[in-house]
Amino acid sequence: MQRFLGLFLLLLFLPISHPLKAQTSGKTEVFPASMEKTEGLGGTPHPFGLSRPVRYQTLYESVKERGPTRIVRQIRFRGDWVSPTYSQSLKQYADMGISISHSNRGFSTVSSTFALNRGLDETAVFKIQKKSFLKQDASKTGPRPFNLVFPLDRPFIHRPTAGNLLIEFYILSQPSGDYRLDSGLHCLSPSSSFGKMDSTCHWTRKTSTGTEKAYLRLSSNLSIKLGNRVDWKLEDAPPNTPALFFIGSDPRYARWGAFKVPIPLVSFGAPGCYLNTDILLSTVAVSNSSGTAVATFSIPGNYAYLNEHLHMQALAPEFSANKMGLLFSLGHKSQICGPVTATRIMSIGDLKAEKGSILYGDAPVLQLVYQ
Repeated sequence: MQRFLGLFLLLLFLPISHPLKAQTSGKTEVFPASMEKTEGLGGTPHPFGLSRPVRYQTLYESVKERGPTRIVRQIRFRGDWVSPTYSQSLKQYADMGISISHSNRGFSTVSSTFALNRGLDETAVFKIQKKSFLKQDASKTGPRPFNLVFPLDRPFIHRPTAGNLLIEFYILSQPSGDYRLDSGLHCLSPSSSFGKMDSTCHWTRKTSTGTEKAYLRLSSNLSIKLGNRVDWKLEDAPPNTPALFFIGSDPRYARWGAFKVPIPLVSFGAPGCYLNTDILLSTVAVSNSSGTAVATFSIPGNYAYLNEHLHMQALAPEFSANKMGLLFSLGHKSQICGPVTATRIMSIGDLKAEKGSILYGDAPVLQLVYQ
């Protein structure tokens, strides 16, 4: 009878424990996934760069296909990288604890009420204790390694199908001292020029030593995010002159009637100038005395536009430039890079606070270490 009971228990637990270990041994995962090998354009002093108690929730929403169930043994963060000479050594410790749960909230639908974000499986994974902080030495490049390590006193079973990952920090006390973590709040929008513009598409401006040829130059801000705005800057335009900025289609498909871009404008009296896209949206901005004009467009908050490209061209009048009296820039393409799918909710000074402030797209870059 005892042999039968032992065999029964072995068969009962083998299918449960063995597959978990086989799937997850020694693996890591970074949230947000897009930041795994990319340094954020900005860091965050929260929650460890303060000198007061902090209640701090971070929610990480995975945009990948839901993965298998895994056991989390450690959570890790990395320090912010600012420059090759930047280091951090002022922060010594924090008296703190950590809990983890699966939340039914998304990064854009979190509540300012802490309790409404927590899942029913909330687990105290890092008991209240004094956590020492590792000095972050100067590094030639970023991102830094994930060397701020929290070994969990109680492992957490991460089931991606159960919801998004919610990590909550309870910092009872901490001495003053800067300790910034890398954050994906400010992502980098890749940009490039497209289309054509020949050397004859210029105007002549006066300088302190005579004259020089000037060409319209178009650029955009480094970080373009959903729900925010994009600023297109036109430089080297005639001063105090209205400039037309227009957003168009992907130049692979853009047309003016039967003509596909780029369309040369030599027959219209503007040799070397081209129409590099069509017009979907447009606005006018006036250049300053230095010949710089800035046009602003709002970006919808619809997440379907994430990673899409915006195609822009600008023109400005200058009657001495050519018979058409217009100058045209090259096309400029920019990508919507964020926000990353992470959000923080924070209350400073009161651990019993029921609500906190929300900052969408901001949370320290996190690494999970699985069993």
